[in-house]
Amino acid sequence: RRLASSPASWLALLLDSVVAEHDTLSGASFDRLSRVLRQVPGWTAQVATVGPADGVCSGCGASLCAPPLSIEQCHTLRDALIQAAGSRSAAHAERLRAFEQWVASRQYSYVIDGANVAYRLQNFIGGHFSYEQVQMIVTEVERRCGRPPLLVLPAPYVMKDRVPNHTQKRGTQPAKQALTRTPAQEIIVRQWVDGGHLWTVPDGADDDWYWMVATLSCTSHDTAAHHPSAAQPATRVVTNDSMRDHATAAMLQLDRRAFRRWAQHHVAGFDFSFPWLAGKPEPRVSLAEPPPFIVCSQAAAAGGGRSWHLPKGPDGGAWLCISATGLNPPEDWQGWPSGG
Repeated sequence: RRLASSPASWLALLLDSVVAEHDTLSGASFDRLSRVLRQVPGWTAQVATVGPADGVCSGCGASLCAPPLSIEQCHTLRDALIQAAGSRSAAHAERLRAFEQWVASRQYSYVIDGANVAYRLQNFIGGHFSYEQVQMIVTEVERRCGRPPLLVLPAPYVMKDRVPNHTQKRGTQPAKQALTRTPAQEIIVRQWVDGGHLWTVPDGADDDWYWMVATLSCTSHDTAAHHPSAAQPATRVVTNDSMRDHATAAMLQLDRRAFRRWAQHHVAGFDFSFPWLAGKPEPRVSLAEPPPFIVCSQAAAAGGGRSWHLPKGPDGGAWLCISATGLNPPEDWQGWPSGG
């Protein structure tokens, strides 16, 4: 970057660089920067908190946000997923690319990790892959957003009469057995197939490749990065999968900041009040949308000017709120990008 024409502008550029390169500050860096900036005339540096529900800074009143993935981060994650598929076989990589093109033209708001939903709370003797739980989530998501979600399921749960059933009671080995679908479950599956919003993942592939690619392909990261006010909400995947326990995670962790940003921005958790059981009342469904802001360094408009917010560590318990008197943002400034 070219040197700025004034000390205030130079310091603003320096803070922009910190925001772009560091999601959080260590305790030592946080304290040191706070001490230094408090000695700079015309600048305010204060330790603040950010409201967990609304993202409002207690220091300057600015509203923090959930910055989207940058275009580069989106490409990094997408390439890691294609690489993970290609490590199984070239055919798996080609199928994933074909899915990427298919789903990009459909612009789903939600994608459902069907297997993760189906096995939720089913780890008990007699527990099973619950088509009913999946249908409950499909119904709830469609009720909320007014359009069908994309359901991603491994092929055996759709194509075979006898489906795998992998449940595990705590402290025991997984119970792997094949179960026959009931007539009611057959009706559910037929509705999914006929509805046109089901993608069956081929044998040998990981379903998380597909639902993660869907979130990346259905969200316009170019629009979000450069024109956030015009951007559509990010596509969410409904899952409780933390992606820590298989090979795909290792490739995604090559860029931990990009993966963390994706998880913070695109994952909606879920739960049931109790497991679905035949002959029992239906459980209540809950969905946990991503928070309105995420813990990462970011700049924001505040009081007609500009402020920077740097969190101390990843928990967001303390933030360094920095602002300058009379330092106005450019006319087209949108507060992006935030910590990369």
